[in-house]
Amino acid sequence: MNWYDLPKYYDVSFSHEMQDELAFLKKVFSRPSRRQPVRLLEPACGSGRLIIPLAHAGFDCTGFDQNPATLDYLKKNCNVNDCMHEYSRQTWRILPSARKENLTVLSAR
Repeated sequence: MNWYDLPKYYDVSFSHEMQDELAFLKKVFSRPSRRQPVRLLEPACGSGRLIIPLAHAGFDCTGFDQNPATLDYLKKNCNVNDCMHEYSRQTWRILPSARKENLTVLSAR
């Protein structure tokens, strides 16, 4: 069994641990010293457990993942949560050279 093929259960298992992580990220990305608007990239964004709340907080978010099951779940979550951001199916090996993001979120589980 692969955790990533069961995104609903992945969310249930790990979302309860993310409040401190999310508060930290929002604080860092909202620093007044930032001169440019924050545009976030989350590789391996999975079910959207971080990218959806960050988009709701007003950040311009882009994510990618290689697992179609997690991306389908992410799409449904975005529709339910009225969340607009870009996401695509790709791997680390195919990163486009001209990305518009200026910060990257890496969350390991």
